[in-house]
Amino acid sequence: MVFGNLSTGYWLGAAATAGLHWVELGRTTLTGTSDNIDVGAAAGWTLHSSSSIANGKITCTNTGESYKTYSGLGKPTDFVWDFTFTRNSGDAGNTSAIILSSHNGGYGDPSSGQTNVQFYLANGNVTTLSVRKNSGSGNVQTECDFGVGSSSTNIQPTGTTKYYRIIKDGADFTMKRYGSDSDRTSDSSVEASDSATMTSTATSTWNSGSGDLSHIVIDGHGSGAKNYSIDDIKFYKDKTTATGTPEINETFSDLTAKPYMMMLLHKIGANVNPVITFNSDTGSNYARRYTANGSGNSTNVNQAKLECTYAGATPTSHAVITASNKSDQEKLLHFYDCEEGTAGAGNAPNRMEVVGKWANTSDQITSVSFGNDDSGDYAAGSEVVVLGYDPDDTEGTSVWEELANVTTSTAGDVDTGTFTSKKYLWVQIQSLGNGDVNNRLRFNNDSSGNYAYRVSGNGGSDSTSTTPSGIPFGNGNTTSPDNAFDNFFIINKSDKEKLVIGHTITDEGTGAGNAPQRNEIVAKWANTSAQINRINLVNVGSGNHSAGSKITVWGFD
Repeated sequence: MVFGNLSTGYWLGAAATAGLHWVELGRTTLTGTSDNIDVGAAAGWTLHSSSSIANGKITCTNTGESYKTYSGLGKPTDFVWDFTFTRNSGDAGNTSAIILSSHNGGYGDPSSGQTNVQFYLANGNVTTLSVRKNSGSGNVQTECDFGVGSSSTNIQPTGTTKYYRIIKDGADFTMKRYGSDSDRTSDSSVEASDSATMTSTATSTWNSGSGDLSHIVIDGHGSGAKNYSIDDIKFYKDKTTATGTPEINETFSDLTAKPYMMMLLHKIGANVNPVITFNSDTGSNYARRYTANGSGNSTNVNQAKLECTYAGATPTSHAVITASNKSDQEKLLHFYDCEEGTAGAGNAPNRMEVVGKWANTSDQITSVSFGNDDSGDYAAGSEVVVLGYDPDDTEGTSVWEELANVTTSTAGDVDTGTFTSKKYLWVQIQSLGNGDVNNRLRFNNDSSGNYAYRVSGNGGSDSTSTTPSGIPFGNGNTTSPDNAFDNFFIINKSDKEKLVIGHTITDEGTGAGNAPQRNEIVAKWANTSAQINRINLVNVGSGNHSAGSKITVWGFD
């Protein structure tokens, strides 16, 4: 964990010129329900052994299907489907396909009640769009063709990348090819175009069939050498122009590898038990040691994934995961999770503490996938943000923006004043105690009983409290002049309970003869109508905070 001024790294002296900062490598925010939240190139894809992620593309070199499942696409009357298609050297053009489908099967006629919209190179290098719909009594097919025979000037040559757009406007389909993404964006310099209209039977079965669009399938079919690549897949539902946020937005660029990583998970959805894998590795290459609510110390070895949060039925949790990410070393991880428990300040949150490893010693983490080992689904708004840090970076801006930095000049409580609200908060406190100091953390000057917490002191059993006047931390009720350093991560969405993960240390008196005390805390502020924009450090004991006590807050959206 890196502390201090996250933008400049002032405390490192000469090293500060390298630019100490955490940068955002990628994020995924769900717009609908899903069993996975994936960030990075291959995350979420089932890759055939003949397919691979390379140079920011999925590449297929033999017969076999790779696919990814989506939800909520339905059977739209209108859509726009964009993608890039690269014919690599050696591709024979028989048959290379990218398919928008109602199932994970590949090229060919769909089964009863299912739909395929297939783009492929086949039959002597003809570029074809085939709209297929099985009515239950036979296949109905409509095609657009760019070329007829291998001599057609409209055929995509090997060694080229072309930019395609498929538009469905009611029963009408249009297929266009462009030489660049800028041409496609402006709909200019169209290299090739064709159109077709679905038959009345095809239109009827499209509208009434049982097979919603639910998969993107990349397929090599039949004989002949295959070597082609796909990238930049976008699907705009219920539109005839590529505007707004696409329902599918797939690019296959790996996350930039950094030697240190931080992953922030905000899980929304009941009966969801998040599990994490890296680089689409589902082999028995993971191990962990964990405790739930401070009870026991259990291990799992030779696992296909890492369970990383408290397995609760309640709908919201916040996890912070940090990892070392050196290619020739096993990847070591810390997981800290706060699960809200039953809503309301009358119910204490739950916590999970995990150390884990991915036993890969040849690659860095370049994609992250959060799956689900329970019966529910991640709900809309669930999000994973992946950050990276490299001490040698000289470019880029830290994602963590300093929001408040207050140091007291006189004894007394510490108040940040109002700062700009952000979805993610990182709070550090240096508390200089004088006499009986019993710390409370409060938000937005709220001193009513809207808090609940769970805490373990020095590795002891957890204790809980509901409806206190703030979140207690540090030793509390001490007559010695204890000093404390405290670190908190907070998820800060206005319509959700604010979940807090905290680690604190107090010196328990000066000198090496006094061992410090540690606390692990999870807490919540049961406010669901406002974001935190002010933090108060108050003392409810008879002593006070000495001058020089400090709160620093960073955040980002």
